[in-house]
Amino acid sequence: MDCLGNPKSLGVNMDTGNSWLGGTDPVEMAKKFKDKIFHVHWKDLGAEWIERRGKQFGCGFSTIALGDGVIDIKGVAEVLADRKEIHASTLEIGGTADMLRKSVAYLRSCGL
Repeated sequence: MDCLGNPKSLGVNMDTGNSWLGGTDPVEMAKKFKDKIFHVHWKDLGAEWIERRGKQFGCGFSTIALGDGVIDIKGVAEVLADRKEIHASTLEIGGTADMLRKSVAYLRSCGL
């Protein structure tokens, strides 16, 4: 970002699942880039993804609700709870409407 002059228009679209899967701690990423995060793709991943962590760098939609997996979704939400400049959030969750409702309720219970 510094190499590009760090303009206000340059931001981060954080993906909780893909950042974790690639080997990053999403909570630490949220802390580091908090002032640059304008959009979040929320997804949680199950334990079956652990063996691929650091070896795979994208996975599409999750098949479980937020809060049911191995990613510290609550920790990310706590970091970003007061970030008013987040203009959009996307639930990257495939499956039933109940999984989406459960995920929304989980994010709300985390202060979002």
